[in-house]
Amino acid sequence: MKKPLKKYPSKTLTSKRLLNTSGYYNENIVLPAMGGTVSVLKDNSNSGHNYDIYYEGNCLLLISKSFKSEKTSVLHVGIFNAEMSAAFVSGGVALLYVFIVYRVSVLTISHYVIALVLAITSFPLSRILLFKEPALELLIDKDVGLIKLTKNGTFRTNVFERPLSDIKDVIVKHTEFKMSNPDGVEFVKKIALGHGTVIPGFGLSEHIYTVECIFKNTSDLAENIIIYSSKTKEESQELADNVLHYIKT
Repeated sequence: MKKPLKKYPSKTLTSKRLLNTSGYYNENIVLPAMGGTVSVLKDNSNSGHNYDIYYEGNCLLLISKSFKSEKTSVLHVGIFNAEMSAAFVSGGVALLYVFIVYRVSVLTISHYVIALVLAITSFPLSRILLFKEPALELLIDKDVGLIKLTKNGTFRTNVFERPLSDIKDVIVKHTEFKMSNPDGVEFVKKIALGHGTVIPGFGLSEHIYTVECIFKNTSDLAENIIIYSSKTKEESQELADNVLHYIKT
């Protein structure tokens, strides 16, 4: 029978005094994975990357919004994105209100003003609540001896926990996605050009470099978890080296 993992405390941590060094600065921030609002040391050397690293005592927290090994969707990048989705929702809310009023009463200027207000307010709300970007939190706690991964999605949160001693390595894996339908690519390009639009990188091979935590083989738990993905090898290798160095030291 396996010994249950010690759960990370849900209360706010007592922050230790941290010394500023080159490339780092202190920051008070709300971090649910660390129990609330804590004073942490943020690694500012990775600014410009799609992740943040925080330190608090013997804990490292990586927050990433890029952790999937899949080809970028042309619809999501060039045509269909979260902002457009939120715009459709806000427009739908306004039209629904106008339609309901039209069926039960007489439309006036005030009703159109209310519809406009509904559209304006529902846009940011739907962007934040319905179409927010999923995020991954990697927590390495040396005091507890725990590595915890939390994937925060729109409608549910997945949590993965393993003893820190179970991790074998942190590696960079390269995946290449090649163009599979050249005729379709040319067709879409012609349509885009006809509308005066150019989709950058469309139809080209795409290279993804993922940072993966490799765990000891067990029958009921995953052996490797992607914690970050990038289109540049150097960026992924830098993060992999930093995480592995923190675990080993």
